[in-house]
Formats: sequence, structure tokens, C-alpha cells
Amino acid sequence: MPICTQCTCPVPHLYTVYQSMNNLRLDQCPNCLNFADPYVEHDPLTLLLDLILLKREVYRHLLFNRGWPSWSKAQTNPWILVVKLGLSLILIDAIIRWRDVTYTPNPACSFSQVLVACFLDTLTFHIGVTLASVLLLRSIDLFRITFNRPYSSTLGTRDQFRIPLVSLTLFYSSLTKLFLLLLLTIWQSPSSFTTVDPVEPGAGLPNFISKHKFTQSVLSLLDEDYFDRAWVIRNILGGMSAGFGLRVLLDCHPVLTTLVVLFGWYSKSFIAQLVDYSTGITITLEYSIP
Repeated sequence: MPICTQCTCPVPHLYTVYQSMNNLRLDQCPNCLNFADPYVEHDPLTLLLDLILLKREVYRHLLFNRGWPSWSKAQTNPWILVVKLGLSLILIDAIIRWRDVTYTPNPACSFSQVLVACFLDTLTFHIGVTLASVLLLRSIDLFRITFNRPYSSTLGTRDQFRIPLVSLTLFYSSLTKLFLLLLLTIWQSPSSFTTVDPVEPGAGLPNFISKHKFTQSVLSLLDEDYFDRAWVIRNILGGMSAGFGLRVLLDCHPVLTTLVVLFGWYSKSFIAQLVDYSTGITITLEYSIP
């Protein structure tokens, strides 16, 4: 059963079709009296932009309402969507990582190693997050049964939870990170391609501010030699995006979803260290969220 993207209340229908799909009327949620799912009428580009902007309504639409009512018929195995989406995003991530790898005599071999590393990183991270999510929900269920605290009658995300939705959530949340990494890859510093003299940090600020020791120390931290923008995007922003997506899916406290992401990160880092140690090739990003 689909849910309302505003209040997560289960609804019997999302829309009513008149004669053709070009003529439909959105149904109203009986609980919050808003349209149950306005994203039914939106195009894929709008969905992509809202995913990058981390809007919870689009997550609920894609995770619980996308494909309804043919989800149980046309898409009998939701893992097919996970595999298709995962392979596409892994390929994009591998291309981004490959551009950062130092020059090797055999670029094809180097790309294949990076591609395998991206696949292993993503697989182990998703397995860790999925296990932690299942254990978390089981623990919450046990807690509610023990202390006689049932779920809210309007909550629809818990009843519609499926294990493949965890991987879908992680892939959807990674779009923000990959989008910024692509921009970072395209928009590189011109210092390595031109002979233009570098601009002194704080050049556009007033002298009494730019010459201050505190200002110079802060600006020095933003220098490319000390500040790894890709690491910040992958770990800080990537971790926050994954936690936000899991917060929408699991509908639990943000601290708990943070622990779930950290467990997946630790599992992935542990396996990456084992692979790098056994192969002797440091291609995997040991301490990074895929």
C-alpha cells in the first residue's frame, strides 16, 4: 500500500485516472488532507534535483510509491532495480576515482582495479548498513513489545520496510555526493595547467582582516595542500546524506541512523584494509564512505 509523502500515513490510492494517464487527479490524504504524492506528476529531472537537495518527500515517493500499483506485478524482484542503479553509480564513482589515481603505464588495468575496488567498497558498506538497519529495527520492535509501546497508527514506513530499500536509500543519497564530486573533477585548480601566479589568500579582504594571524591560519587550512575537498565531500557530506536517507526510511532518531552509517563505514574500512594488505595494492579508499 502506498503512503502519503507528507505524514507517511497509508493511503489506498495516489491518484484517479480519467480516460488516460494524461488526465488524472491526485488523491487527498485522509490524515493530513494534503495531496498524497504530488511527485506522481513530476518529471524525472525534478526528482533528480530534489534528491540532490535531500528532500524527504521525494525519498518517500521513490522508496514506497514508485511503480505503484504495479510494484508487486511488473517488478516482482526489487533487487533488479538495486543492481541496475548500483552498477551505474559504481561506474560513475570509479571514473571519478580513476581521474585521481596517479599515472600508470597501463591505464586500462588501472581503471579495472579502481572499478573492482569501488564495487568491493560499495558491497561491504551496503552489507554493513543493511545488517545494522535490520538489527536496529528488531531492537526497536523488541523494545516496544517489552514496554508496550506500539507504533503510531498513522506510520506507514515501518509496515512497508523491505531489505532492498536500504540499498536503494544509500544509492539515492549518494547522488548528492557524486554530483559535487563531478563538479570538483571538472572544476580543477588552474595552477597545474597555466603559468598564472597564484592569488594570495585573503587578497579580496581588507588589510586589517587579511593580515590578522587568525585569518591567515584559517585561510591556510583551506589551501589545497591541507584541505582535501574530495575527502570532505565523500565522508562529511556523504555520511550526512546517507544518514538523512536512512532517517526517512527507518523513521528513528538521527543518532541511531548515525550509528548505522558508522557501523557500515567501519565494516567497509575493515574489509578494505584486509584487501589492501592481501593484494599489496592501495586502491580502495580505506577510510571513506563509498
